[in-house]
Amino acid sequence: LAPCVCVHTRVYMSAAAASSSPAASSDAAECSLLGGPFAICVQIGLAAAAIATLVVKRHTERPRRPWLVWFFDASKQAFAGFLQHCVNLVFGVAFAASGAASECAWYLTNFVISVVCGVLLLNLAMAGYNRCVDRFGLHLLRSGEYGKPPSWRPWLMQM
Repeated sequence: LAPCVCVHTRVYMSAAAASSSPAASSDAAECSLLGGPFAICVQIGLAAAAIATLVVKRHTERPRRPWLVWFFDASKQAFAGFLQHCVNLVFGVAFAASGAASECAWYLTNFVISVVCGVLLLNLAMAGYNRCVDRFGLHLLRSGEYGKPPSWRPWLMQM
């Protein structure tokens, strides 16, 4: 989710103030990740779009998983994505406090780093995880397998 919401404001100053600070008279852009009702609406809209994408993906996959299995898989993806989104939001706001860049710039930087590095690290971590699960026979922890019929217990253990 990319929640960058930019609010543009024009800075009005007296002629004397403008002549003493030419940079201050230009347009100032304030980018806020969670600054106001519009930003919150964008966050909700992006969450709805992410969920809708998972539902569309389910309808186009072959073979199509049962709804419960799809829910188990999608909820794990959504939870992980939500956690990463929150980390990026917190870092964006915290790093912007230094004044070096806006919240949105820091969010985008963190997002790119987490996607580029995160995918590589996640693949390595999952390979190690799967080896441990297979080696020690931890069948409840085998990712994406929930039993026949599907059960909530393996899903909870995998979360």
